[in-house]
Amino acid sequence: MTTDQKSMTVPPKRANTDYPLIDSDPHLRRVFGYARPSDYAVGGGMAAASPLAFWAMERVDRFYGFTENSREVEMDMREMVGKVKTGEPLYGSSSVSSYLQGVAARNSRYSELFIHVLPWFNLVNHDQHGVDTAKYYQQAERELESEGSARPSST
Repeated sequence: MTTDQKSMTVPPKRANTDYPLIDSDPHLRRVFGYARPSDYAVGGGMAAASPLAFWAMERVDRFYGFTENSREVEMDMREMVGKVKTGEPLYGSSSVSSYLQGVAARNSRYSELFIHVLPWFNLVNHDQHGVDTAKYYQQAERELESEGSARPSST
């Protein structure tokens, strides 16, 4: 029993470009061999910018609770309690449907952890932030009660 093993190759899809194709899957050695001085300048700039990117990502870590964030927690509480007291929606209002708000929330949740690969930001107001908002209403109630008891009653 002989089996005739023929290898099947699928030709790569040809990209429609203005310039001729040199190689659709170049070896790394060729990439560096053909590099222009400007390519090295861009690479050097990207390498220098990398520490700045990590510094920026560390700032975002505080939102997720990965690093110390007591200052931001206090700022969040002040902002949200202020919105509760004035009757504003906590996370703003949106003109898109609740379904699309959910899609936006699922697509952007924890996206900053992958920002070095795919920059993706939350640009839609929605109420799906993974936080129990009852704490804001309870704090607003406590503050309103203390403000009410601090006022002298005039009779």
